[in-house]
Amino acid sequence: LRMDYGLSHTVVPDDGKALVLIMTASHGGDALVLEQMLRKNLRYLGMMASKATAAHIKGKLLEKGFSCGELERVHSPVGIPISSHTPAEIAVSIAAEIIREMNR
Repeated sequence: LRMDYGLSHTVVPDDGKALVLIMTASHGGDALVLEQMLRKNLRYLGMMASKATAAHIKGKLLEKGFSCGELERVHSPVGIPISSHTPAEIAVSIAAEIIREMNR
């Protein structure tokens, strides 16, 4: 299965209302989609990644010219820390973070 993330930016509106959570099959896919989404006006931008992976991807994007301010918009790792371990608990923690952002 080949995934083409190069067009993901075409399906996400740029109106400040979209909620985007990046979870691709690879770190390379995550980085590509994140690079595209950073250029958009979004209500929420999150990326499922470990702290180390998120730092690595953000470092590469800094090298590409994105600012620290732009990268601070990215919620990663995603989710409210609730010591979650199961997929269901992780999903709840992510949903809670998104709800918190929507209620601000």
